Amino acid sequence: RNWLRMLIWLIVLAGKIPVVVDSQRELFPTQAARDAYASVANTPAIAALTGLPYAAGTLGGILNIKLWMTMAIALSFAVIFLVTRNGRAEEENGRTELLRAGVLGRHAYSLANWLVFSGFAVVVGAASAGAAVSQGLPGDGALLMGASFTGVALVFVGIAAVTGQLARTSRGANALASIVLAVAYLIRAGADVGAEGDRANWSTWLSPIGWAQQTRSYGENLWWPLLLCLVAALVLCGIALALERRRDLGAGLLPERVGPREASAIVRTQVGLNLRLQRGSI
Repeated sequence: RNWLRMLIWLIVLAGKIPVVVDSQRELFPTQAARDAYASVANTPAIAALTGLPYAAGTLGGILNIKLWMTMAIALSFAVIFLVTRNGRAEEENGRTELLRAGVLGRHAYSLANWLVFSGFAVVVGAASAGAAVSQGLPGDGALLMGASFTGVALVFVGIAAVTGQLARTSRGANALASIVLAVAYLIRAGADVGAEGDRANWSTWLSPIGWAQQTRSYGENLWWPLLLCLVAALVLCGIALALERRRDLGAGLLPERVGPREASAIVRTQVGLNLRLQRGSI
C-alpha cells in the first residue's frame, strides 16, 4: 500500500546527491578552489544550519556541508509520517481492529509497520551511497554517509512508534514526533555553534542527529556512533511494544484535552473549522 510513496521519497532524496555533487564540481573545479572554500566555511551560521564543516577541502566534505542535514531531516520526516500513517491512522479508520479480529497477533501489525519503514530507511541510505560512488566519491565515505542517514531515520522510526502509542490521533502522533525532531535539531545546532574548531560541544551526544554526524564521513569515517542509533531504535521500539500492551486499541495514553462547550461563530464556518483543525500544523 505504500510502494509509490516510498518510491517517490527514494527518487527525490537519493536523486539530490548527483545534482549537488555535479554543481559543487562546477563551483570548485580545482583543489585550490576547494581549499579556499574550506578556509572560510567554518562560520556560526553554517554550523547552526548544516553542522560543523570538516574535510571541507574535498568534494565529499563539501557534499556533507551542502546536503547532509537536509537528507537526514527529510528522511526522518518521511519515516515519521509513514509510520504514523500505517500505525495510529490505521487505528483511527478501523482497519487495525478489522485485521486483529482475525488470526493476527497483537503486535504483528505494529512490527510489520516498523520493519517495512526501517527497511525503507536502509534502502534510501544504500541508494544515497551508490549515488555518491557513481560521482567518483570515495566508497568508504559514501557508505558511511548513507549509513548515517539510515541511523538517524531508524531512531525516528522508534520515536514515531512511541508517539503513536501516546497520542490518540495521527495528527497528535505526528506533532509529538516532529517536536522531538525539532528539539534534536536545536540541541545539535547549539552544540555545533559552541564548538571548538571542528569538534562539536559535548551536548551533541544528547541528539541522535549529533550521533550520526559524529561519524564524520569522508573525514575520519567513524562507524561506532551508529551503534548508538541502532540501540536507541531498538529500545524505543521495545518501549512502544510495552505501551501497546497496556492500552486499549484506538486509545492513546496521553489524556485528551477537553474543548469548549460551544463553538464560536468563526468555527461554525467551513473555513473557520478547517483553520481550527489545522492550526497546530500551520
